[in-house]
Amino acid sequence: MQTIEDVWNKFATQEELAEAYIEQKTMFEDMSALINEFFDECDKFKEKLKDNEANNMQQSIIEHYGYEKQIEKLIEELQELQHAIIYQGEEKVKEEMADVLNLIEQISHYKNWEADIYKVKYFKIQRQFERMKNEQ
Repeated sequence: MQTIEDVWNKFATQEELAEAYIEQKTMFEDMSALINEFFDECDKFKEKLKDNEANNMQQSIIEHYGYEKQIEKLIEELQELQHAIIYQGEEKVKEEMADVLNLIEQISHYKNWEADIYKVKYFKIQRQFERMKNEQ
């Protein structure tokens, strides 16, 4: 981690430091606005999907196989995703990510965890964003 002196030494004048600070602050504010806009759009999209055929099919799949079997399948797919990331190309990674996301969606919907997951996800993104600001 950089010290204040390290940061100060990068700039010839206090004005340069102030300009860099304002530029970084503006960039982070813009990013924060984009993140908020993204989550607003996600919420709108999620509302549209509530009665979507894919959600109905996801529900049918977990009801057919059962919660426990789908947890086992999720573990298997996570292992396959790990293997794809380490040893295989992007196409295989995308395929395995889709498998993992499908199972996560099945399980979260089945357990009615969707709203809680989105809240925690948003909190974690905001927390990381704050950490990034503090790294500057």
